[in-house]
Amino acid sequence: MSAALARLALVMCLLKWAPDFVFGFIFPLAACKGLAAREGYMHTEPGSLYWAVSGQSEKMEIWTVWMSREDIRHILTSRLLPCSSNWREVRTATEAKGLPKASFAIL
Repeated sequence: MSAALARLALVMCLLKWAPDFVFGFIFPLAACKGLAAREGYMHTEPGSLYWAVSGQSEKMEIWTVWMSREDIRHILTSRLLPCSSNWREVRTATEAKGLPKASFAIL
């Protein structure tokens, strides 16, 4: 469901503003768990932003995620695969449908 909502947001973004790039900021833990990839962001820049929070000695690290207009078009033309907690099931289903092993799956 979240992948479908992310696609809807990208379609609306393209139709309303036609941006050259879309970017966002994400916490490292969320990025490492695959949130940016599941939402379609193909580019992640670790350590691109550090925020100094008042009252804390350590700076908060934030990563930048971004995609170009071409990346958005690619995401919108690729198929959504059903979500599965078992990657082996998804890989087997993908291979059974004759898709190449190197194809990108949005989970």
